[in-house]
Amino acid sequence: MSEVGPGDGKEQEPRLDRERPSSDGGATVLPGWLAHLAGDGQRVLIDGPGSVLRLAAVLRSLIVLLSDSSISDGDLEGSEELIEGLAALLSRAQMSNAGKPTMAGVALADSESFLDRSPFIGLKNPLSPPVVVQIVRDVDDSWVVIGSVTFGSPYEGPPGYVHGGFLAAVFDEICGLAQSLAGQPAMTAHLSVDYRRPTPLWSEVEFSARLERIDGRKHFASAVARVQGVETATAEALFVTVDFETLRARRNE
Repeated sequence: MSEVGPGDGKEQEPRLDRERPSSDGGATVLPGWLAHLAGDGQRVLIDGPGSVLRLAAVLRSLIVLLSDSSISDGDLEGSEELIEGLAALLSRAQMSNAGKPTMAGVALADSESFLDRSPFIGLKNPLSPPVVVQIVRDVDDSWVVIGSVTFGSPYEGPPGYVHGGFLAAVFDEICGLAQSLAGQPAMTAHLSVDYRRPTPLWSEVEFSARLERIDGRKHFASAVARVQGVETATAEALFVTVDFETLRARRNE
């Protein structure tokens, strides 16, 4: 990744048709597991009850609160026992399900469940900000992956600004979704990020990514991050198609 100083001027945002597109029309057909991200970006948790979503949201809030340096030990008195009790409860539930297929075990075969558990867009994962993703049509009728997120204090690098590593990780995530439009599974081989200016915390960041071209097993994607229309970072990524059945077999060896 390369880093440059803050830029000048305001970049022109792409004009997007944000009406819900048909998942089976236009120049590109959305793979089935991405079709539920078309239009308004609403995602449905398919591998767990609603209580899992609520608990993930609560834990996400706790992470934000704990990262606030203004909280003292006195403020946290008694909270350790509550959290330890919750951890014990979840541990007992996990042990009672021993031997049953885990989501990690079926992830390669169930891409929608994988999205739910993603560390960046997964609503089930308390580590995700989360980035809210939708797939829309650009003015040239091509698909564009849009991700919107407000980074809080857990993602701080320079004081008041987002850590560049988290920006790079989100670029990897949304470029990965964009290259999936090719309809073949692929993994990141190269990711290059240019930081144009610092990205502030507590401001909505909009990422947009698109599949640029396909060359055999290679999928090329690009992306940009903007805050209030101002470009803060850009990325270019190369993905290479893989056989996930082979990967799963290797993991189980």
